[in-house]
Amino acid sequence: MGDLNQFKRSKERIKEVLSHLVHKNIKDEKTSMFIADLRNSINKLESKMEEFKRQKAS
Repeated sequence: MGDLNQFKRSKERIKEVLSHLVHKNIKDEKTSMFIADLRNSINKLESKMEEFKRQKAS
């Protein structure tokens, strides 16, 4: 399943890209969809990180 550090690195990189796009303030539909996908990816990573922590605790 990977390790927690890998999840954290992926999440940080996605956050960097997301921050860059948001600060560029581009308002086209394609960019908006990409931003939404990045936010969904962050949520999925956070969920996987929690699942990983629970498995390690068991």
